[in-house]
Amino acid sequence: MDTLSAQRGLRPLLVAEIASSFALAVQAMAIPWLVLTNGGSATDVGVVMTAGLAPAIVLGIPLGGLVERVGARRWMIGSDVVSVALVAAIVTLAEADALPLSALAALVFVLGSLRTPYMGSQQELLSKLVGDRESLLARATSILQGANRTSLLLGPPIAGVLVTAMGAAPTLLVTIATLIVVIAILRLAVPRETRQVTAARPRLLDGLRELRRDRLVSSWISASTFSEAAYQALFVAIPILTVQRYDATAAAAGVLTGAFGGGAVAGSFAAMALASRVRSVRLALAGKFLQA
Repeated sequence: MDTLSAQRGLRPLLVAEIASSFALAVQAMAIPWLVLTNGGSATDVGVVMTAGLAPAIVLGIPLGGLVERVGARRWMIGSDVVSVALVAAIVTLAEADALPLSALAALVFVLGSLRTPYMGSQQELLSKLVGDRESLLARATSILQGANRTSLLLGPPIAGVLVTAMGAAPTLLVTIATLIVVIAILRLAVPRETRQVTAARPRLLDGLRELRRDRLVSSWISASTFSEAAYQALFVAIPILTVQRYDATAAAAGVLTGAFGGGAVAGSFAAMALASRVRSVRLALAGKFLQA
């Protein structure tokens, strides 16, 4: 059947994605504010944020191979369970005034290590639920990205209000509660993916050689690296500018970050409308051009 509504497990996966992205948005707002409100500088915020992003560079490919062995759904559940424990440790140590910058950076590094393959696992699970038809998969991917961006629209303003009202550390309790909901959805409502047994497991260098042979994928990886670096710089700069230049609250920083999410949601709706009429590569290239 060529309809997304007929795909078993797709709706729970999308709900889990909304909740997971919301938890990440709250975390991304609360942790920089935790640094700033405890006497940290813009450099300290940059150190912590870099610790969260470094695993994508250092561990991205090796962890991708681990996900293949573990399974996408199992990795997502396990990552969320460990993330709950790590965020709880941050809250506990912060409330006890026993969280130096180095310890926070280390905890954020582990969180980033878990999150690095998480998005790839979502996409892999989505493709196995939907199938390999390009138009159907493109629409499903657009919906998944729309779910992600909806959380980016709503998460930062809500997190900003909570940080202003309660403080950064207590706001992280929202992340913990949301991740517990995600674990329950994935465990109970998303079916296990079908695992394909191969005679020989591909090696890391085999994957790198395949990427080099595929000009589209290798070029896209390079372009995405630069664009993601720009986005992360933007997200780090917003709370710092809010405090240092405008002397505003976390709620204001949340609204500014949420504005980015609003534009992303609008773009996702446009992509869903165009996915069945425009080839995915052309649509993606047009989107990148407009972003530039």
